[in-house]
Amino acid sequence: MEITQFDLKAHDIRRVADMIVSAQRDGDTDTRRSRGVVMNLIRAGNNFLGHENILISCEGNEITGLAIGYRGGGKDELLTLLRLLVSLRLNEFLSYLTLTARLLHGSFTPDIEDDEYYLSALAVEERHRRKGIGSLLLRHSIETARIKSCKSIVLEVDGGNEPAIGLYKKFGFRFSGGRAAEGISAPAPGSLIMELMLT
Repeated sequence: MEITQFDLKAHDIRRVADMIVSAQRDGDTDTRRSRGVVMNLIRAGNNFLGHENILISCEGNEITGLAIGYRGGGKDELLTLLRLLVSLRLNEFLSYLTLTARLLHGSFTPDIEDDEYYLSALAVEERHRRKGIGSLLLRHSIETARIKSCKSIVLEVDGGNEPAIGLYKKFGFRFSGGRAAEGISAPAPGSLIMELMLT
């Protein structure tokens, strides 16, 4: 199993976009349109789904999982997103607004400090679960945060997702009481904030 930085030229962007959309799917989502919007955000870079923020796990040529994380502050994400919006057709724009509203309320774009690392997504293909891929991706994400000199890693987890909570606890993450009021926007209903101190 290989863990590597996502590369626009070498890896299947459709597969990565499908994994992201599947992780955020709700009953009203047009998967094809959502995939297109996510692919545009991945390609554009310098945003909450930018290619530079994505780690993937591969078995041969198959992408089996992904982690999305980034350091807080210092990015001109709004300018990048505005440039992208200008280039969209009306139907793409409406899809973008629908998907972005869901992602912004959810776990992709909290307000975090410059020295914090935000792990916005950790997903493993269902048929590849229980092979240690989630642990490998999490370990690499923690190492990335250390390389970037972050003092902590913050994430949001579904309160009913016991396997994910167990994984995060195994790596030393703890529930962060009162965290939402300090900086992270209110978590989605049923979500909990967890944090791992690195310093």
